[in-house]
Amino acid sequence: MDTHINSESVQEQACGALQTFSFDDGNRLILMKMGAVDKTLHAMDSHLKSENVQERACVVLWNFAVDYPKALIKKGAADKLLQAMDNHITSEIVQENACGALW
Repeated sequence: MDTHINSESVQEQACGALQTFSFDDGNRLILMKMGAVDKTLHAMDSHLKSENVQERACVVLWNFAVDYPKALIKKGAADKLLQAMDNHITSEIVQENACGALW
């Protein structure tokens, strides 16, 4: 994700992969240690207008929020989720997944 941060399609696919991997609670600890949340937040920052990147990133954060809500707050995830909601106000899927992560 770091090497191709400016590629929307790479970030979309990478967030999609993290979405899948982070669904498993056993994987979340490993991914957290590998910096998956930070990389997801960086992808969100780099592709603010991409509905697909934002939607997938919101799901990744939702998955991590199950086990690591305080860590996500410390990393600024709530701000990024609210920003995604503001930037994609007409996107039902972004709204749904950002709200899920914030809930």
